[in-house]
Amino acid sequence: MAVEVSGVTLCPGDDLITAAHLDYPQAGPVDRYAFEVIGWVASKVPAAEVEFHHEGIVVERCGLNRPRPDVARKFADSSTKGFWRAIGTVGLAPAFTLEVWVLFEDGRRCQLAEIRGTQRLTSAFTPSMQPIMVTSAGRSGSTWLMRMLAQHPDVVVHEQFPYETFACSYWMHFIQVLAAPGDNSQVESLHFWRDTRRIAPFPYFFVDSSHMSKPTGAQATLDRWYSGQVEEFARVAQATVESFYRACARENKRTTPAFFAEKVAPAGHYWTMQQLYPRARQIFLVRDPRDYLASVLAFNARVRERVGGAALTGFDGFGREAVETDEEYVEVIRTSMLSFVELWKRRSQYSALVRYEDLIRSPAEQVRAMLDSLELDSSGDIVDAMVKAGNEATADVNAHRTSPDVSSSIGRWKRDLEPRLQKICDEAFDGILDEFSGSTPAQSVAAAPVAAEPSVASTSREINMEPAGILDAHFSLITAYQNLFAAYRERGVSRSLNPNDKELIDRSDESIGRYYSVGADAMRVVINALLTNSRQPPQSILDFPSGSGRVTRHLCAFFPEARIVASDLYDDHLDFCREAFQIDCVPSLVNLSEVDFGEEFDLIFCGSLLSHLPETSFLDTINLLGRSLSDSGIAVVTLQGRFSDHVQATMPNFYLPDQNYEVAAEGVRRTGFGYVDYTHDVLSGIFNKEEGYGIALVRPHWVVRLLEPRTDLRLLGYVERGWDNHQDVLIFGRPGVNA
Repeated sequence: MAVEVSGVTLCPGDDLITAAHLDYPQAGPVDRYAFEVIGWVASKVPAAEVEFHHEGIVVERCGLNRPRPDVARKFADSSTKGFWRAIGTVGLAPAFTLEVWVLFEDGRRCQLAEIRGTQRLTSAFTPSMQPIMVTSAGRSGSTWLMRMLAQHPDVVVHEQFPYETFACSYWMHFIQVLAAPGDNSQVESLHFWRDTRRIAPFPYFFVDSSHMSKPTGAQATLDRWYSGQVEEFARVAQATVESFYRACARENKRTTPAFFAEKVAPAGHYWTMQQLYPRARQIFLVRDPRDYLASVLAFNARVRERVGGAALTGFDGFGREAVETDEEYVEVIRTSMLSFVELWKRRSQYSALVRYEDLIRSPAEQVRAMLDSLELDSSGDIVDAMVKAGNEATADVNAHRTSPDVSSSIGRWKRDLEPRLQKICDEAFDGILDEFSGSTPAQSVAAAPVAAEPSVASTSREINMEPAGILDAHFSLITAYQNLFAAYRERGVSRSLNPNDKELIDRSDESIGRYYSVGADAMRVVINALLTNSRQPPQSILDFPSGSGRVTRHLCAFFPEARIVASDLYDDHLDFCREAFQIDCVPSLVNLSEVDFGEEFDLIFCGSLLSHLPETSFLDTINLLGRSLSDSGIAVVTLQGRFSDHVQATMPNFYLPDQNYEVAAEGVRRTGFGYVDYTHDVLSGIFNKEEGYGIALVRPHWVVRLLEPRTDLRLLGYVERGWDNHQDVLIFGRPGVNA
């Protein structure tokens, strides 16, 4: 665990507070997933309770019932009360701010203090699928959007209408409940066994010990022990979510989807999901609040009619049940929309914004933009299938709709709302939608590349130490790649396929879609490597082994001005690449130590080769790539890393029969490298020119030690599961480490 309180600031007093203080927490590391807040307030009017706010939401509250005679003597003319509360950190932002507010008996409130800190929740589980969180206010097209996402070959959805099986949210809630401190002020909490349908936080974790006549170290021991279990709760939760969506994938005949999509409440478990799934995506779906109001009122009326007739006036949903009149409900929507706007602003850098109205008017364009922002395959056939699914009228869809068709749902407030209510809406919602003006789906929701630190040069070289100059150069480089990306999208990728492609034996639509998706993800890996290491767009590129162009076609489309060479062991692969992409091709050899490409390259992509070679051939390949790089060349190489063990364990016989795989796994446990041949199976028949070809497993420390003696090369990066959320990515290049 990694929790630290970085600072505590008391807010200036006002006419309600004479004085206040926080005894705890104090700045410094915390050895548990919780910390206690102890303080007192001397007020001029009676205070009722203390609230703890995180990102605008009350996450905890406590009474002002702790005696503080030391303070009462000092402020005899004021109402002096103390308070104590334990705050769980699971569910808070990684860099959190907790506001402490005092609520007075007359309803007024003021901020007492601000607690800042950092927290990181970890888990031993390594998920193979990442969530796509669909966030909206409801009645905004989220069900429609989920139907479309379910058609993407890299996304799995629990396809039960209206797509509101909150499996991941439930298990994230499970973590947060079990990680929360106990509350021994409530009898129900201590007598947890009486409620046989619900589970409460562990009632003995981080409890108020002020009532104990003789406090000992036993409570501290329990607290530290239980904090250690929180990571196990996270592992169990993630494993359960993974198991559920794997079952959904099998049901929908999806092999290895990279994502699962799920609706998530705006104020849900975002930070817990984000920390446990660092490559998670989020979609914000927004709709004109006036149309939202009209849709909610129509939907509630329909439900009342079906359930018990018009007389059942109390049957309402979407927050309408909380107020008496439609006019009051407008204020509920306004408050909700303002919170939604703030949420979007905090997360917009890493999320995609989809406007309901735009999705209806130009579905193909908006779906493509959304997929690009999510870094998913946006090829035409996939987009068409998603739009078609969205337009399909089923009995469930017709029952869910409250307008004759989707186009008439835009601007329905002009027809459905009374003039008086329209005027109230105009005043209440004025300017809210403007908060989203200019927002478009982000080009990427992945983490931005990190600029390489400036190298130390000889004294004869002038170094620009001005930070602005360094950043200007880096962002200019980013702009150059953005321009290449725009042209790449405009140009498109070749859809020509080799009938003899050994990487595409299954010619189903799903397999072909995945073929293109894996190639596109290789481009993401390559661009990240180039940008992170401040490399200009390459002028010479080698794809080795190229196969029939799974990655080559993307390299040709992205870098049309570069000289691109393909190399492979199979002549039919090279013949296809030569004809389809109009590039030069160089035959490879079984003995990689004898290969000479005859030139040097600025970029070499070596995908899924070292994941199949024995140790001697592995070393020969590293040497070959190293001597084939230009003076500033970079090699991007993929490997089978630690994640392979998890795949083999959860999907028996995935790579090989378990007894064969164990041979390689045993080697890894001993040295950090393990290998076993493909023998007597279908793969040995397909890749029939290779001698010594199978499964190679590595650990990062083994790879680093392999490169450490090479002063002519520089280790530039290692990313676990960096390609296709599966294979590790090793990056090395020139100039050498001492150059």
